Amino acid sequence: MCIRDRSSVSKLRRTLALVAKYDALVYAVWAAFCTLSSARLFYGYMLKQTGGEWSGPLDDVFIHFDYARSTAQGHPFEWVAGNGYSSGNTSLSYPFVLAFGWLVGFREERLMVFAGLVACFCVFGLLLAARRLFVSDERDTFGKASSYLLPPVMLSVGALDWSLWSGMEVAFYLGVWAIALVAYLRAEKAAKRGIETRELKTSTWLLGLACGALFVTRPEAVGTCLVFGLAVAMPYLPRKPKAALGVLLRVGGPAVLLLLLQSLANRVL
Repeated sequence: MCIRDRSSVSKLRRTLALVAKYDALVYAVWAAFCTLSSARLFYGYMLKQTGGEWSGPLDDVFIHFDYARSTAQGHPFEWVAGNGYSSGNTSLSYPFVLAFGWLVGFREERLMVFAGLVACFCVFGLLLAARRLFVSDERDTFGKASSYLLPPVMLSVGALDWSLWSGMEVAFYLGVWAIALVAYLRAEKAAKRGIETRELKTSTWLLGLACGALFVTRPEAVGTCLVFGLAVAMPYLPRKPKAALGVLLRVGGPAVLLLLLQSLANRVL
């Protein structure tokens, strides 16, 4: 009996060592499984209710689809091609993403299929990026283990799942936010030393571009951009206010510029 116990413990240790060796791959597979399971549950019940027809739960979804069709036809920012510029869409960038799907063959209600594919890709990317908030370094065993709770816990919130798979820009926004998070963590690491370096300037410019992408996905993201900028500038505020100002300008500059351009376009057109 003792020999069997030792053999079982030995096998368990070898299994754990193997999992630890391929931890990043194992987590990616787990995140993909949770993402596809959640999407399959939502779309499966949707198709059951619609009798097999692809659809969206909100009229706003079809507004996005209309803008996407017009964009694919060479009339960006127009609800219906030929009607002129309109500021009625809540996201500047999302119709361009959907327009690609329209161009490659996802027409009419099938555009919802493409929106679902975009959502799956973005949610998967979010789960990969957000894991960095759990793991401090490669030796952080507890952080790695606890991060496996992120996919099922996040995707167990029904209201969030509805938003992610609805065809709206929520999943796409979180995908862009994931890119901004990775850029922020890089900038934060460069700022911890409290000195201005080339890496700091590069990373804050990249974060600024990501924040600009956040803004054109959802204008309300200006608050998120402000938080990112202040968090990176914080180590410089007491002793190097000019450096802190430089960080804020690089991080927030692209979003502010895009805001001014959008406001000017709305005013003129």
